[in-house]
Amino acid sequence: MVLEPPELALDSGAAPVEALPLVALTGQVGLTDAAVATERDHGGHVAVGALGVDAAVVVAKSGAATFKVKPTQNTTYSAKLEQGSSYAPSTSHGVNVAVVPVLSVATRPGGRMQLHGRRGSKTLLNAKMRPKIGETLGFTIQRQVGAGWRTDLRSTFLINGSDGTVHAFFFTTRTARFRVRVSYRGDTNFTSSKSAWKKFHTRGGG
Repeated sequence: MVLEPPELALDSGAAPVEALPLVALTGQVGLTDAAVATERDHGGHVAVGALGVDAAVVVAKSGAATFKVKPTQNTTYSAKLEQGSSYAPSTSHGVNVAVVPVLSVATRPGGRMQLHGRRGSKTLLNAKMRPKIGETLGFTIQRQVGAGWRTDLRSTFLINGSDGTVHAFFFTTRTARFRVRVSYRGDTNFTSSKSAWKKFHTRGGG
C-alpha cells in the first residue's frame, strides 16, 4: 500500500513541518497476530517492533514505511496518515491479503478386497488440511487414458476431528494409473485451495 506524500508549501510565516509523521495500519477483518513495522531510511531497514491490530509507526524522512502482517483469515488492510501541522490526513486504498489453507493427500496400497460381489484393489487415501477450517474436502480421482487424464470420480468427505484429516479409500477393478487431488471450495474467511496431484497404480480384479 502506498500513501502519496503530502504537498507542502512553506513561507516565512508557516508553522514548522513535522519531519516524522505517523502512519497507522488498520485491519478490517481478522488480524489476530501482531503486525511488524519497519522504517526504510536511505536504503536501510530499521525494525520498529511488534505492533497491535491498529498499528502506528513513525515514517522515516524518505516517506516510506513497510508493514509485515500475519492474518489468520482473509483481511483487508489500509494505511492512514495522521494530520500534520502543514498537511491534511490521508488514507490509502485497501489491500486484500488472502489466506489459503494448505492441503495435502497421500496414498498407499490397501490390498485386495471384494465389494458388491466384485474383486478389485483398494487404495487408502489420507488427506489433510492445515489449519482445519472447513467441514468437508472434495476428492477428484482421474485415470490416465493415453497421454491425457479422464475424471472417474468426484466425491466429498467430512473432515475428521480437530486435526483436519480425512481417511478414505478408493476401490477399482481396473489395472491402471490414477491420480488424486483434494480441494476446499473456500468461503468469506478463507480462499479456495487445491492440493498437488498424487499419482498411484492399481491392479484389477481376478
